[in-house]
Amino acid sequence: MEEDGLMNDDKFNVLVMRDTTNVQRMRVHPLILRLGIVFLVLLFLCAGVGLYSGFYFWDVNKELTSKIYDMKRTIATTSIELKRLKNMELMNDEDSKKCIDSIIAISGENNTNNTIESRIDLNKILGNINKNILFSKNVQIKFSGNVMNISFDLHKIDHEDQNAIKGDVKMHLISVNGKMILLDPTKETFFEVRRMKQYRLRIPIPESCPKEDIFGIRITINHPPHETVFCETYPLSDILL
Repeated sequence: MEEDGLMNDDKFNVLVMRDTTNVQRMRVHPLILRLGIVFLVLLFLCAGVGLYSGFYFWDVNKELTSKIYDMKRTIATTSIELKRLKNMELMNDEDSKKCIDSIIAISGENNTNNTIESRIDLNKILGNINKNILFSKNVQIKFSGNVMNISFDLHKIDHEDQNAIKGDVKMHLISVNGKMILLDPTKETFFEVRRMKQYRLRIPIPESCPKEDIFGIRITINHPPHETVFCETYPLSDILL
């Protein structure tokens, strides 16, 4: 490249030489060269800004994902607490009061001849336990003749934890007179769960608790075995199909 002194028009001569062709000369205005340099500088600046923006927004997205996960855990915990409060509210409803009155009345009739008066432990029948490890949901019961079809889902609260949790599930029928009848399903209720496990059980109705005397079902989740981490009573009126 050489400056064209003969023309004195502030242009540059660009010589293009190839082995197979003659020498070619092009005249380039300095403004074009300056614009080319400016374009290259802007191109590198844009690339740098794009790279920085990519890393920045990736970090923001990672932080938002973490917050969403925390919110999901909070919602799950709040949902369990709302369900617990709902069951406690049921105890204060008129139907629940009638049920408790009938439990106390029947219990009093059965114990009139006893020298020691027995007391019904409502906390044992209706109290809840939740240690934020496992919980049950979608509890449903359907009667078919003398058989109960019981279904529910067992969930881990911490879905990010990939380790399996082992334990067992116990189920009791709660009668209107306050009795707890242990159900003995033919299907094993031991579990090893990583996220969620579905139960579909078919259990004969106990002779000691006719269908019309059933108040609800109490589900107890133990982990490790014999250590209760979740327990809740579900009134039949809420889960009957």
